Amino acid sequence: MLLIDNFCHADLHPGNIMVKFYRPTTKSWFVSFWDTIMDRDEPDPAEVSATSQEIAHALRGLKHDRDGWLAKLDEIHEAGYEPSLVFIDAGLVTTLEGANRKNFIDLFRAVAEFDGFRAGMLMVERCRTPDLVVYPESFALGMQRLVLSVKSQSFSLGAIRIGDVLSEVLQLVRSHHVRMEGECVARHLS
Repeated sequence: MLLIDNFCHADLHPGNIMVKFYRPTTKSWFVSFWDTIMDRDEPDPAEVSATSQEIAHALRGLKHDRDGWLAKLDEIHEAGYEPSLVFIDAGLVTTLEGANRKNFIDLFRAVAEFDGFRAGMLMVERCRTPDLVVYPESFALGMQRLVLSVKSQSFSLGAIRIGDVLSEVLQLVRSHHVRMEGECVARHLS
């Protein structure tokens, strides 16, 4: 949300997230965009909604049957349906502006590229008081170790405990006196 739309739903929990299934008219976003510009017919929303509800109902019936669930997902995929996440109750939203947005994107990129040292140095350079940071290189090395430990588990992302990772980051921040922007921290933690 923040990377593409600069929008963050600040109250995400399972009750505010739905999955809708739809059969795209094309596989390409650009072709879909062109169809919109050319005012070509879109599928009837009521028909799409009814089909999505049927699929959801069928999947709900298989919630205790993993093999059946996976087989049904394969069947849905083979029929040309794709899932789409729908976020509801967007009463609490936020955006990042200016330097905070740039900092977030730069930090996200470093982490996504598994460059924990760069992520750590960015956090030091762009914190409120970089001159008060204790052993900046040690902090960056700690972030590198943490990022590499997550990378080593990338084939089992479900096993990664985000709370533990966040706790380690906060421990590093605390022990090295890296003062983060309150606005950024609050948004990233929510």
